[in-house]
Amino acid sequence: MVIIFVFNCYLFVVASVLGYYLEGFWSLLTRGFFEHHASTLWGPFCLIYGVAALLINWLYPKIKDRPLIIQGIIFALLMTVLEYLTHWGQEILFHTYSWDYSYQPFNIQGRVSLIMSCLWGLLALFFAHVILPLFQYGLSFLHGPLHRWLAAILAILMLINIFCTFTAIYLWTHQETYPSSYIDDQKMQLRFPNMHFE
Repeated sequence: MVIIFVFNCYLFVVASVLGYYLEGFWSLLTRGFFEHHASTLWGPFCLIYGVAALLINWLYPKIKDRPLIIQGIIFALLMTVLEYLTHWGQEILFHTYSWDYSYQPFNIQGRVSLIMSCLWGLLALFFAHVILPLFQYGLSFLHGPLHRWLAAILAILMLINIFCTFTAIYLWTHQETYPSSYIDDQKMQLRFPNMHFE
């Protein structure tokens, strides 16, 4: 049980960081500038990628014997549901949204689209077949209690980060005052440039 916790903790953090830089460099390639896509107050973390990595790690052993095309379709459906629920949850909780696919064909309320679903399916396949084995291989060299303590510290810091982020965004979007001079409208807009109010 401890080994599973340690693995999932590292996987969530690493995938969140990879997702942040993937989004940034994709923007650099397609739009000419590195766009900031963090979803927490502190650190280069895009949490939806961390959640996606955990889901892929959970699902892949169950479908690894299926044909590659079937794996891709299943992953695409899973990632589409995750993206839809994330967008919907953000709207419900904060009355904001961070992406809009309304301009793409075959979209559902701008939250998801066929094009993005296909891309997420391909990305999930690459993650399951290339990144995940490399990650498992790298973690196989970690032994002893030190990395377990590090995983526990990472988990605690990430939970604090998520809680503070949730609180800050809620108060910001509901026109309340956050109890810290560190956070104001300008800083929140700089930190979450893709967050749009409904």
